[in-house]
Amino acid sequence: MFAKLFQSMYDGTLGTRGPWEALVTFQQMLILADRFGDVDMTIEVIQRRTQIPLEILTRGVEELLKPDPDSRDTSERGRRIVPLEDSRSWGWHIVNYGRYSQIRSAEERREYKANWYREQKAGKTTTQEPKPATPTKEKGNGEDKEVSGAAVWVAYETAYRARWGVAPARNAKTNALCKRFAGTLPAAEAPLVIRFFLQSNRGLYVAAKHDLALALRDAQALRTEWMRGEHGTDAGARQGDRTAARYEAFRPMIEEANQREGGENGKG
Repeated sequence: MFAKLFQSMYDGTLGTRGPWEALVTFQQMLILADRFGDVDMTIEVIQRRTQIPLEILTRGVEELLKPDPDSRDTSERGRRIVPLEDSRSWGWHIVNYGRYSQIRSAEERREYKANWYREQKAGKTTTQEPKPATPTKEKGNGEDKEVSGAAVWVAYETAYRARWGVAPARNAKTNALCKRFAGTLPAAEAPLVIRFFLQSNRGLYVAAKHDLALALRDAQALRTEWMRGEHGTDAGARQGDRTAARYEAFRPMIEEANQREGGENGKG
C-alpha cells in the first residue's frame, strides 16, 4: 500500500495549527487506507505496522475526529476521519479521501502526458496512451456482475451499517441498481460517491433510509456535490425544482422566439 502526500497538507490548518501528532497519524492513515478510504484496523495494528508510538497515534486519532470550522473541506464539519461504525471504538473512514485520490490521479495523468510528449519530441518509440480497462466479471448470487458493481455494493453496505446500524437487504434489484450506478460514474469514483450519499441528511434520503434507487436517480448531482465537498440541502433542491418549473412554463415562448430569430437571420 502507498499514498502520495501533498504539499497542501502542510499549508492547511492540520499542518499550521497541529497538533503534529494529528498530521503524522493522518499521513499514516492515507497510506494504510483501502481504495474506499477506510482504515479498518485498531490503533494497535496501526502501531505495529508503522512503529509509531501508541500515545502519538491515540492523540492523533482524537484530534482527527474533532470538527474543524477552518478546514478547507466542510463536509462532516471539517472532521478528517469518522468512525466506520458507532458500535466499536476502532475503524475509521477518511472523509476527504476522494479528493486526495482525484488530485493524485490528475497529477499522475499530467506527469504521464508530459513524459509522453517529451519522448515523442525526442523521437523515441512510445506506446499509446492506455485505454480504460474492461471491467472483469465475478460470480455471485447465481449471476455474473461487474466487479465495479460489487465494489459499489461493498461501499454501500459498509456505509449503510454505519449510518443505520443494520445491514441493507441484498437481492437481484439491489445488485442491478449497484451495477447501473457503477456504469453511470467513473469506476474509481462510484464507491466513494455512494458513501457520500449515505452521509447526506437531505429529508428525502433520510425518509427513504438512503434507498439505492435515489442514489441512482441523483448520481450526477451527488458526484458534483462530492467533488465540491458539499452536501445538497432541501432548500437548494426546492429552488432547483422551482427554476426547472419556471423554465418549462416559458419554454414554448423561448423556442418560438429562437425560431423567429433564426428565420430573420436566414432572410438577411
